[in-house]
Amino acid sequence: MFDDWQEYGEIQEIPPEIHEFDESIGEEFLNDFKGSIDFSTDTLEELENLNDHTKRAVGITSEFFTDDLIREWPSIGTEQRREYLTAYGENLLQQFAIQDVSIRFEEMEANQRGYQGGGEIVLNTDCLSDPRRLKGAIETMAHECEHAFQEEAIKYPEAYEISSELAALWKRDKKHYCDGEYDFQPYFQQSIELDARMAGKAALATLGG
Repeated sequence: MFDDWQEYGEIQEIPPEIHEFDESIGEEFLNDFKGSIDFSTDTLEELENLNDHTKRAVGITSEFFTDDLIREWPSIGTEQRREYLTAYGENLLQQFAIQDVSIRFEEMEANQRGYQGGGEIVLNTDCLSDPRRLKGAIETMAHECEHAFQEEAIKYPEAYEISSELAALWKRDKKHYCDGEYDFQPYFQQSIELDARMAGKAALATLGG
């Protein structure tokens, strides 16, 4: 149930930081990471259309992915990356008062980043083995958590501060979902995909310029 969402807004403890790493590599990695994030005026204006509940939820991104952690990312192991990304996703879900969705990783095709459904969020394992995929992993996790949020908001629009019109639009798109297998454009333009992409961009935008 959604009614108790405020009980789940506190950030959970995240895995301990690792302090043994090559500082020169870490600084270069941090600069490259931040330089790859789109902070253009058009993007920032687009994010203003994101619902207020999601804006607040993705605000935790910068609490997880501090500059220190991003510097250390190339030197920590795959299991530690898994722990950090899982904890990040779990806390995003808690901001939405979602308790019955699990997070895991599996091998996928190189062009697949992740998916949500059946009570779980799944990301491609390549984001664990390749540190350069951190940006995509953060964006994908926020994107897929937003899809989980959409499902709840369709059921409880007032509790989630979503208009009945938007909830109806999301419900229609869920019912007539286009997976893009044969035509990517309709998939790309669906309201639930537009919203989820904005959530991913908003998460990255919290990490500063």
